[in-house]
Amino acid sequence: MKKQLLALSVICMSILSNAQVPVYRSLPAGHIIYGLSNSGNFATGTNNNGAYLYKSVDSSITGLNGGEGWGVNDNGVVCGNFSDPNTLFGGQPCTVAGVNSGGVWTALPLAPGYPPVQTEYSYAYDIANDGVTVCGMFWKNAGNTRAYIYNPATAFTYLPYLNQSSRANYISEDGTVAAGWWQDASRVPIRWNPVATALTAGEAQGLNFDGSKFMGDDNGLPFVWDATAGLTTIPLPSSATGGAATGITDNGVVIGYYDSGFTFPMTRTAFLYFPGTGLVDLMSYLLSLGCTTTATPGIPVGISRDGRYMAGNTSGFPVKGWFVDMGTTINSVATVNTAVLDLAVAPNPSTVGNVSFSFTAQGNQIPSITIYDQQGKMIRTLQADQAVSGKTAIVWNRLGENGQSLSAGSYIAVLQDGAKSSKISVVLY
Repeated sequence: MKKQLLALSVICMSILSNAQVPVYRSLPAGHIIYGLSNSGNFATGTNNNGAYLYKSVDSSITGLNGGEGWGVNDNGVVCGNFSDPNTLFGGQPCTVAGVNSGGVWTALPLAPGYPPVQTEYSYAYDIANDGVTVCGMFWKNAGNTRAYIYNPATAFTYLPYLNQSSRANYISEDGTVAAGWWQDASRVPIRWNPVATALTAGEAQGLNFDGSKFMGDDNGLPFVWDATAGLTTIPLPSSATGGAATGITDNGVVIGYYDSGFTFPMTRTAFLYFPGTGLVDLMSYLLSLGCTTTATPGIPVGISRDGRYMAGNTSGFPVKGWFVDMGTTINSVATVNTAVLDLAVAPNPSTVGNVSFSFTAQGNQIPSITIYDQQGKMIRTLQADQAVSGKTAIVWNRLGENGQSLSAGSYIAVLQDGAKSSKISVVLY
């Protein structure tokens, strides 16, 4: 389902004190981010050697001795899964949920009444600030999973479900509220408190610090559910084919992504949504504040409570993690001149012929499109014939600056229209 972007020529956006320039940090190849702490001081994920811990204070990356890192709390304690030699099925070590502190994995016990039925047994996807309470899922039989909250003092709490599969992806800081999905005719976004609040079709993809809000995709659209205000669906650009919300700040700014196109690989664009005012793509926001990266922050995994830190993974291939430090907190809402360019590309992916970049021109200067490869090398610059106002397009013949044919892969197109910028990925086959 498509939703029209708010028809605003000027959008209200949160501004940064002291006019800080955001820093976009691209993690090394092979590093995928799965979790960001509520404070934003830590992120975790997986690289070629297993789980790692990222520290925002110095951008350091520390290996955690194998496994996969899925969630991290404000103290840098990671949860995930690893191969445990003490838990066996058919004589082989099982993959089990665990907590990693200081590079040492500690396995969760087996869920009572549910012995391993295969070597893949359990996962921990998020961790509370006490460093021991986690949520996740385990395989109750060869075909179905069960969502849980685990604390050493109270053992397992099996979360309500419909006797099919379920999974808890996120947990509140105090370990009492979880969010994820259960399986009905399709996956359904769920918040457990511990009673379940169920939406229609999709998954929960985020939970705020105290569990009063959860977010994700419902019927293909980003949503935020609030225990007081109820459900809010976030409108998307007309070119979008779906999307999801993945995080929220304490003052209500939402981070998420939207899809463009139905074919694989889809182009995903990260966005920020400002309640009562509208949506802007994250890259345009960063560029308007002086950030110069040409990377594509396609799939954010979260945003810190104060809005200073954001993290996620790029759109297209190869996928790798990114981390944004805004330099200071998002602490107020004010009007800045950030017009909606509504950049779209078709066809995407492109196999033959021309590629058309359509957008809403501002009319004050001649707009241009610059094409970059995934390494940030400039490939081609295209320019409109004259300054125009309203809906227009710039056409690209898929060739480089010197008329050379380009390799198949993902490229970045950066639109510059006066002081306004926007960015989109395009895939060539």
